[in-house]
Amino acid sequence: MTSKKSFLVNIKTNARRRVWLIVLTFLGFFFSMPVLTALVLSTEKMYMADYRQIFIWGRFSHDPSD
Repeated sequence: MTSKKSFLVNIKTNARRRVWLIVLTFLGFFFSMPVLTALVLSTEKMYMADYRQIFIWGRFSHDPSD
């Protein structure tokens, strides 16, 4: 059976050995944010183009009632 003190020492040792994984995960999330932001902004740009078309022409170009 593992004592409480040994358990905490094992957790600290494992964390020190795997610090690279924590850093790598953090960097992955950190650098993925600009990519996700660019994707969202490009999608919004497409939607704004559709709304501009509705405003100018008064309807969608793919309106099924035509």
